[in-house]
Amino acid sequence: MRCLLIEKDPEPFQKLQQFCRTITDLEVTPQNWDFSARISDVVRFARARSKSFPFIFIDPTGWEPLAIELITPVLRLEPGEVLINLMTSWIRRFLSVEGKHFERLLGSDLPRLRQLRGEEQEEELVRSYADKVAKAGNFKYVCTLPVLKPDQDAFHFHMIYATRHIRGVEVFKQTEKSVIPFMHETRAKAQERRRVADSGQYSLLPAEAHYRERRFTEFQLRNLEIAKRELIEMIQDSEQVLYDDAWAKVMQHSAVIENDLREWLTEWKSGQLTFVNLDPGQKLPRKQAGQYLKWIKK
Repeated sequence: MRCLLIEKDPEPFQKLQQFCRTITDLEVTPQNWDFSARISDVVRFARARSKSFPFIFIDPTGWEPLAIELITPVLRLEPGEVLINLMTSWIRRFLSVEGKHFERLLGSDLPRLRQLRGEEQEEELVRSYADKVAKAGNFKYVCTLPVLKPDQDAFHFHMIYATRHIRGVEVFKQTEKSVIPFMHETRAKAQERRRVADSGQYSLLPAEAHYRERRFTEFQLRNLEIAKRELIEMIQDSEQVLYDDAWAKVMQHSAVIENDLREWLTEWKSGQLTFVNLDPGQKLPRKQAGQYLKWIKK
């Protein structure tokens, strides 16, 4: 493995450089670069060795370094994957301000997004940017994951992960399965600390017993509805759909898990849905088995 770590500001870079000197089992190269001005150098580093598989993590201050036109050479590295930290809380705060150059980030979708408000605006913003990442990098799959603010019932940022292989989706969903409970646990403890500081009273119950949250739950319920609707349309519009493709379609929606998909298939199989190429005694399809979903049209 080789790592290229980029930091623009001199003082943080000194700390990064000191940290890199402690790493002896990997080839680590810190650079005091402006990422936006050194895209070609990043691409050159990624291609320096044949048969490499670059994984690009872009975690900028602000949003201008995430302009699609700017990062397209990085997105087009193939093979390769990318993980982007999209600071939606900052973007929404300034989205209506002229002169902030959001055209570079959101393109022709900007006027439509500016007409939206609240949670709808935020979720459409993420979908729009994720679609642009997929198109620019020719990625087959793009998954997203929102992260709540520690002290407010609102999203702070969204992680955008793009891959060209279904295995990448599997790994991302495994990570999501761990991250979401950890996020809620961390926020529950933060709420408990604030409650004790305000009241001076400790509770015999665990922090999770007092935990309050609305934003993520409502977001998850909407995603379940969207994923279910898209899956029905996908199956009905085709003669038959490979289960692997149906699985990947649904799993790209944040907070939707495989059990949700299996519940829908169980619900529909008593009606117009049938399965193709299942083994004897098998009730539901599985991935990498050449098994299909088929909607029987009446």
